[in-house]
Amino acid sequence: MHKLKLIDGKPLAKKSIKSVWLNISQIDIDLEDKGIMLPNLFKRIVGCGDKTYFWKDLWYGDIALKEVFPNLYSLETNKDCLILDKVNIDVGAVSKWTWSWSRNLHRGREANQFVNLMSMLDNFQFANGMDRWQWNGTEDKDFSVKAIRRLIEKNGDDHGFSFMRLKWIPLKINCFERRLIKDRIPTFPNMLKQGINVLSSSCPFCRIEEESIDHTFFTCVVAARLWS
Repeated sequence: MHKLKLIDGKPLAKKSIKSVWLNISQIDIDLEDKGIMLPNLFKRIVGCGDKTYFWKDLWYGDIALKEVFPNLYSLETNKDCLILDKVNIDVGAVSKWTWSWSRNLHRGREANQFVNLMSMLDNFQFANGMDRWQWNGTEDKDFSVKAIRRLIEKNGDDHGFSFMRLKWIPLKINCFERRLIKDRIPTFPNMLKQGINVLSSSCPFCRIEEESIDHTFFTCVVAARLWS
């Protein structure tokens, strides 16, 4: 997903290709129609800088650096560079920034933009560990299907929100997708709510936490291995 080609911040997917990725790439458009700007609900947390594009990703502020410093970006010889390509990081502390301009910077606008850029970077704090996305849609910063569903409900009922019907996928898979979003999968807690006796509500995979849609598909150690 990280290497999915973007144009103006949106995934590039051919309309002629009916695929799961095309379906996913259009979800944010459906949400935007409901007043939910999905990209604004995620923040890039930069650790070692190995998965974040220096100029193109939203990792400092609300605008990509290529838009904030267009003159410097035009002089960059490697416009797809990662943060790791630009800086040496030692236990969260920056030792040195490196630059690859096509020529020396001129006085005036280019020099001023460079001074402002360095001032911003000097105040940036790197996190420990790998680069990752942080969900900012809730106070606890924990992403969940329930959080998305609540946002949809908050901006009006979800009768007008639907996913693309993929004809080449079996009907039962499309139905499962819809039931997953609406938390209608027969997890142990849901079965208990319906008065069905179960021996335990623990996750059948890890046997550590209570089974739920969010846990089973996202946070369970077994799911984490699958997605990685």
